[in-house]
Amino acid sequence: GHGGGPEAALRRLCRTVLAFLVAPSTLAIHRIVQAEAGRVPGLAEAFFAAGPAAGRARLAGWIAEEQRSGRLRADADPVEAAGHLGALLRGDLWLRAGLGVPPAPDEDAVERAAAAAASVFLRAYRVPGEGSAGAG
Repeated sequence: GHGGGPEAALRRLCRTVLAFLVAPSTLAIHRIVQAEAGRVPGLAEAFFAAGPAAGRARLAGWIAEEQRSGRLRADADPVEAAGHLGALLRGDLWLRAGLGVPPAPDEDAVERAAAAAASVFLRAYRVPGEGSAGAG
């Protein structure tokens, strides 16, 4: 759904992804995979394919759809752009949560970080002049 244009849709998407990334269960699985990858052949590859790579493919699909609609720059590689968005979401909030550095992320912190990631992403990838009302 694209209600409210790419900005609103992207903020919702970022909030959903970031809330998942900082969830204690997600972080616990991530820690286990990192700890056991050296002992269990194929574990890291299987985790990467099912998790981060699948997520990036879904984001790339959304980005490609936005490009076809003329809302995001047509010259961008959707997979590379999805990687950039993923990197923006795995910022300070995710790092602190993963390390267990207080405070634990609450809904407001996730919302703020997601909005910031969406804003930076759109500054890089939005078609110039497209939906820039109220930017800044």
